[in-house]
Amino acid sequence: MASRPLSSLELYIKVVSDGWKHLDREHWAVYTALQLKFLDPTVDRAACLRRVWQIARYHYPALGAVIADADEASPQSPLRLVSCPLSVDEWADKTFSVRDYEDSNELISHTRPVPTASCYWLPASSELVIRTSHWLMDGLGLFFLSRKLMTALVAVIRLGVDAPLEAYLPDDRIGPPLAPSIDSLSSLRQDPRIETALDQLFSEFLPKLPSIGFPTRGGSLSDDPGPTARVAARLDAEMTTKVAGSCREKGIKVTSAVHAAIVRVTASFPQHPLAKSYAAFALANLRYTRGAGPAWQAGSPEGVAAVCFAGFPVCVGGVVSEDGAALGFDSVAEELNRAYTADLDSYWDPQDGSGQVFGLSDLADGIMRRNMELLKAPMPDGFPPIQTPDLSSLGKVDAHLPAEYGPAGDAQVEISNVWIGTDTVTRNIQFHVWSWKGALNLGACFNTSFYEKVFVSEITSRVLQELVRGCGVDS
Repeated sequence: MASRPLSSLELYIKVVSDGWKHLDREHWAVYTALQLKFLDPTVDRAACLRRVWQIARYHYPALGAVIADADEASPQSPLRLVSCPLSVDEWADKTFSVRDYEDSNELISHTRPVPTASCYWLPASSELVIRTSHWLMDGLGLFFLSRKLMTALVAVIRLGVDAPLEAYLPDDRIGPPLAPSIDSLSSLRQDPRIETALDQLFSEFLPKLPSIGFPTRGGSLSDDPGPTARVAARLDAEMTTKVAGSCREKGIKVTSAVHAAIVRVTASFPQHPLAKSYAAFALANLRYTRGAGPAWQAGSPEGVAAVCFAGFPVCVGGVVSEDGAALGFDSVAEELNRAYTADLDSYWDPQDGSGQVFGLSDLADGIMRRNMELLKAPMPDGFPPIQTPDLSSLGKVDAHLPAEYGPAGDAQVEISNVWIGTDTVTRNIQFHVWSWKGALNLGACFNTSFYEKVFVSEITSRVLQELVRGCGVDS
């Protein structure tokens, strides 16, 4: 049985996620939902998809990894990621199920923490949903896995559900029992100069606290978190093209513009007297940075059931002035764009004459350690609860997950829609932005103890309206 210590990122996610374990809730569990169209209406969809899930476990053994509990004799020993023996029938019995929920949005309000990745088929909405702890897999990993599932589905339709596992995708390489550790990306993690880099980063972040945030439900301050819910809004392909063109003219990324719209809508609500700025951490994909290599990238089985990202601060000072006026869209977007366009391979230069530069992967461990210290520290006197909206950008999903599968010109399965989201236990609204078939999609996951669905739906629509307005394009 293979095992290794948790990476710094896996451990950080695990510790944060387990903060609500006593309530049977898991923060940051990640989902993706694929709405499927089958060319042949006679296909036994549940049986085929169950076999597909078994194929996934066969090709990606790391998909079944679990975290071993700390050794009772040595409770300070590091937690370990452990591979599990492969029994595809037992795997499918435990982790694949057919549910009668109306759709995936209803499903996520009823799921609870489980030890491994799970797969659900929802006949009513023709959706395949994958749910996993975030320490096991990130968003790109889920898209890589989804592509493999769809390729395998075509093979199962062609060969039937009783063919040997090795017959379905005979040319595909089998992955390792455990994913590589993100800690392997950096050889400079222990360099003492990193503390200076962290001091500089957090000296820019900390003075911006407390951050602005959305108002929560009245009387919810002492409430325990409840189920997660999700809403979404989208711009059609034509409007998305206009927004993207405007962003190019402004010299900013679309993600920067979307994040600016979120900040602007947030700032339009009454804020705590101390909250004048926006301060949060965004996520950067490290799979294509200098130290990653092909094992982390699309087409490689090593990096599918894996996490490979790092947080970096995104701050905008003075988004709400003393007279209550909000900072303009362009000013917010330009400030955010400086963070989003930073060179991930040359993120910090100590300027000590050594010529050595540090990538974000070199600083990631330290950033997580400092964030953990912030999470454990008592809230400063007079500060409001943390309810800052966050944004995670997945880019062009089509680049990793094609819509049609089957012989050229004869698609047997089509993905008609896709979304990604996370279980959200805190008072933060978690936004995700991605494009699919040329259309910009904005999803928002939130906890129902703190926000009404109608409120989150309204602000999500307002964010897209602000995006269109800020980009100066016709609605």
